[in-house]
Amino acid sequence: MTKTLNKDKKSVIVIFGVILLLLLISIVLSIYPQKNTDIGELNPYTQVMPLHYSSVLKRGDFDKGDSKKTTNMFSAGIVDNEFERYLLIFNEFPSKSEIANDFTVNIYSKDLQSYEDSKLSFNLTSNAVKYNFKNKMYGVFKMNLPLIDIDKIDILQVPLNKRLEPWKKTILNPIKKKINAPEKAVQSDFNGGKTTPIIFKRLLKEMCKQSEISFLDYDYEISNGELKEVSENLKRFTEGENTLVRIKNPINFWKAINLKDKNVLKFIDINGAFVDNVKQGVTNYLSEESSFSDLFDTHKLSKFYAILNMFSSDCVDQELYFIYNQDNSTLEPLFNYSSCLNSESKYLSKSNIDNTVFLEKYAQAIAYYASVDLYNTYINNNKELLDELKLINKYNPKDIFDFSKVRIYQRKLEKSINPSIAIKAELIDANKEVITLSIRNVSYYPIQIMGLNHEEKKDVLMIDRPKQILSGQTDTIIFNLPRSFENLFVSKKKKITGFVLHKHIYDIFVSYSLLGLEQNKLASIIPYQEKEYIEKDLFRDKTFINNHKDLVINNKENIISFKKDSVTISAPLVIPKGYVFQVKAGTKIDIVNGGKIVSYSPLKLRGNKEKLIEFYSSDKKGQGILILSEGLESNLTYVEFNNLTHPKHGNWSVTGAVTFYESPVKLEHVSVKNNTCEDALNIVRTSFTMKNCLISGTQSDAFDGDFVKGTISDCKFNNLGNDAIDVSGSDLIIEKVIISNAGDKGLSAGEDSKMQVNDVQISKSEIGIAGKDLSIVKGENLTIIDTKLGFTAFQKKPEFGPSNITVTGVTMNGVEMKYLIESSSTLLVDGEKIETTQNVKDRMYGVEFGRSSAETRNSQ
Repeated sequence: MTKTLNKDKKSVIVIFGVILLLLLISIVLSIYPQKNTDIGELNPYTQVMPLHYSSVLKRGDFDKGDSKKTTNMFSAGIVDNEFERYLLIFNEFPSKSEIANDFTVNIYSKDLQSYEDSKLSFNLTSNAVKYNFKNKMYGVFKMNLPLIDIDKIDILQVPLNKRLEPWKKTILNPIKKKINAPEKAVQSDFNGGKTTPIIFKRLLKEMCKQSEISFLDYDYEISNGELKEVSENLKRFTEGENTLVRIKNPINFWKAINLKDKNVLKFIDINGAFVDNVKQGVTNYLSEESSFSDLFDTHKLSKFYAILNMFSSDCVDQELYFIYNQDNSTLEPLFNYSSCLNSESKYLSKSNIDNTVFLEKYAQAIAYYASVDLYNTYINNNKELLDELKLINKYNPKDIFDFSKVRIYQRKLEKSINPSIAIKAELIDANKEVITLSIRNVSYYPIQIMGLNHEEKKDVLMIDRPKQILSGQTDTIIFNLPRSFENLFVSKKKKITGFVLHKHIYDIFVSYSLLGLEQNKLASIIPYQEKEYIEKDLFRDKTFINNHKDLVINNKENIISFKKDSVTISAPLVIPKGYVFQVKAGTKIDIVNGGKIVSYSPLKLRGNKEKLIEFYSSDKKGQGILILSEGLESNLTYVEFNNLTHPKHGNWSVTGAVTFYESPVKLEHVSVKNNTCEDALNIVRTSFTMKNCLISGTQSDAFDGDFVKGTISDCKFNNLGNDAIDVSGSDLIIEKVIISNAGDKGLSAGEDSKMQVNDVQISKSEIGIAGKDLSIVKGENLTIIDTKLGFTAFQKKPEFGPSNITVTGVTMNGVEMKYLIESSSTLLVDGEKIETTQNVKDRMYGVEFGRSSAETRNSQ
């Protein structure tokens, strides 16, 4: 008995010891976590490390820096390419958290002016880029350095794990060659304005010089220890036989030029020897005795604006200057911009000049500067540029010549001439002989329609004389089909040939090009037309409207309204352009048997809390309402839409039960319920406000916005088939909104949207907030409850890029997975970066998270 007790006691001691040992191991691992090399395992598709990076890596050994109590292993080095210098920090097989490491970098230099301690501090916060070098994966952090003599660099890691001692490293005398920046600026007799130097201005000047564009010159002077740029006096251009033309308001000036407005001369100041010649040239242009190219040097003007817009889009309202060329009697641009060049812009603005000859040359100039090798063409071996950069950095060391920014500026130009959508082709009619399309040019340049293409690889037909469509205009084009067209479409199952509209329209593409550029592009065809084209149909026949028994038409005040408080619409009701469609409080409109309302005039629907205006379908076959008021604003107050589907007619349809297309609207106390179509409320290419609105019981999305700008406040969304709020290419403010039971996403920002979200609650949904395709989401005071996935950010479409979400004050309860962020995208929660992962898109849309639209339709 005693032996048994002793044996049991020993067993207990052994078990207790094992438990204690495991506990100690777990504590040690929590303090000094082991590096997760699985995350950093080499991907064969990882880009190869650049040679100038790897040359630094070979000179540096991985170590623990000056801190021996850290498990982090880093290497650091300097790349000096004369015009560009940067610090590189390497991490071998980095974990997810190490990719997002931050560093503090202190630079010590005796060259620093206005820095008493000769120290310059930087925060390196950008994520590491992964590279493959000798079959190992490295995370590389990069930070540009000023062109000054550097005595010492101190690097301090800011670890995500506060228990770890940060990695530190000191690099002594990192620059071997002495930089001889000028001791002081060359004094000159320039007496123009004084401004802060701009680091990229010299590069811009070199680009103008090569294109023979006149440039207001400048020099530098030092005053009270500060470096100032001093510009040349403009009076020099009015001396002798020179003539200077000043445009006080360029925006209004170009509007007047476009319209050939006789008041254009009031925007012009002319000084010099040839004042009368300039005035006569303008007069001849206005009277159409001469062309735009006779008045302006379009070749230089197009390059001038291409160069200017490459560096900034905020100079459009700056004073514009021309010099009169007496040899060819044209006006040539004079570059005189300064402070506006500091601003950065993501997109190129549309040109204020609509002359076709200019726009053709402008597109060619944009294409040239988007693809030219800027470094070897303008920078390399340019001693004057190098001396100027050194001088600026001696006094303004944080104004760094970062050539990667110039490449970003080039991509801005490239995106302008290669937009994701340049034309919008809508089907009007199709048969064996012709395809008729309505084509709208949504690009910034004139386009030429070249023909049709099959499956993006075979020309169906080419137009003898390409059809030109100007920016913002729409044209109808009839394509006469060859006899061989039917043979392109073969049904292997039925063993027959022939074009079937609903099946094969997606295989046909419109071939087009931007005017002035040779490359042909392809655009898909939308298998319906948002604005019906066919003549003499019910959408164009005003007599049909007048014959509607329940309508009252006041032609004196241009108001259309109903006679009764209860109306049944069983056929299409079309409100023509030029009226206001008014409905009084308490009116009930029953849309049945395929009826619909299409209004080319704005709506004024003003109900009240006791007397709602109701649009509903008693047989659930009513097709809803479409507003095409072309910029005129509608106002809806206390209105309810119930049991409606989307309007459709012939070959076209829209996706929303209630749709506002290019028609601004204010919605207050409006509800959309129980729709049986893709979107409950769809707003496209316009501005809007929604306040105290409700959308519920939707088949798919509740609110869908495309290229809109607006505010959604104090609204509720519940029991939704898919997304609550889904936008693309839009700018939205969302505040005090409650979302519950969304079948897919609560908030979805896509295709370069901006979404500001404040005081929003999302519950019992698949996904809380999603950012996609270059979208930016910022939020405060967000609550996500009983939801499968809290936040996700990723790239869905290859023509776009990653997304960024920044939120503070987030509360999550009952959320299965809080974050799913793709490696190239970012999520910051209360200032902390969230770890990322790969292949997020493959896990979305009903695969693991969310719900696809097709799945929703099938379930319905």
